[in-house]
Amino acid sequence: MKKVGIATYIKGHNYGSVLQALALQDFIDERGYDAWIIDFLDMHLMHNKFMRLLVLAKSSTCFLKNPGLFIKFIKERKLSTKKIGETPNFINGIFKNFHKNNLKYDSSNYFVNRNFAAFVCGSDQVWKLTVPGLHAFFFLQFAPPQKRVAYAPSFGCDYLPKYNKARLSSYLQSFAYISVREKSGQELLKRELGLDIPQVLDPVLMVGKNYWQNKIRKIEPLIQGKYILCYFLNNSTCGEAVAIKLSKKTGYRIVCIVTGNKSTSIGDNCYPTPLEFVKLIDEAEYVVTDSFHGVAFSILMNTNFYVVKREYIVEDGQQTRIDSILNIVGLEETLVKSSFDFHKDIICFKKINLILEKEQEISRKYLINALRDVIERGDK
Repeated sequence: MKKVGIATYIKGHNYGSVLQALALQDFIDERGYDAWIIDFLDMHLMHNKFMRLLVLAKSSTCFLKNPGLFIKFIKERKLSTKKIGETPNFINGIFKNFHKNNLKYDSSNYFVNRNFAAFVCGSDQVWKLTVPGLHAFFFLQFAPPQKRVAYAPSFGCDYLPKYNKARLSSYLQSFAYISVREKSGQELLKRELGLDIPQVLDPVLMVGKNYWQNKIRKIEPLIQGKYILCYFLNNSTCGEAVAIKLSKKTGYRIVCIVTGNKSTSIGDNCYPTPLEFVKLIDEAEYVVTDSFHGVAFSILMNTNFYVVKREYIVEDGQQTRIDSILNIVGLEETLVKSSFDFHKDIICFKKINLILEKEQEISRKYLINALRDVIERGDK
């Protein structure tokens, strides 16, 4: 069985990140390969230390040419570290158990990579263009060019900073296959680098509704009665106002998924596991969210939803992720521009499901063909 390495975000406390990693891993496994997520964070391993030094070297070069970036980088890092440090231990435990029981990690030396027939980077914001010097690991710079496949990476913004343009061009030229998750990313690569790149779905959407229903079918209902589910990655004044008004209109209770140390006073707090997160969205009457994956799962599970713009603490300008998926399925009206904007009717998911099925077929074919081609060429 051919081994495939996945380079993506790992061991974080974000529902979308861990679920997209699970979906990508399982999809590749189900195609007859042996998919493993590369553990690049264990600093007891010399190859991981070397990768960190490589990333720091690229960043330092960028900082020397653009001194103002260093101050901004340090401020953002402090805010991110503070947020992670405030996460209660029992929430850390929820995600730790999920990683242990659902994801396969490989700690071998990926620089040598003799055991890997292919490498896939994606999905989520692994290609954040605002990171000074970019991140060599997520661009698979340790792997032979002919083994590199990009599946649905997100840029996290719709512009290419000048300080990263030359390096991005160099990195992408070495890939065997490239795709992106957002329309804005597709347009950016065409505009800035002259590249025609396909757009594909996030793995959680690609695997389809049946995949997730099989994952959650043994989970008992978590909430009794009809409810409005709130899932905010940051404080959301607008989102809370929408939920309150919707609750008054329908009489449904409000249930809020707690992220980090942030609880809410507008409803009942809950602390689901990642698969319980999917179950909660599936059984909700409405979802109110500022999260890309909150939107993605609402669409996939055919749950009515409203999406509000995220009130960023660290980095702004990432709305393109949500705009792109809403545009694909024609649900732009679900984006609330003020706390009093509501679409008039319950969402008709029949047409949306047909659109999604077509996009899923395109996305699956892309990844299957890319892996088959890369691996077959490696066998010759």
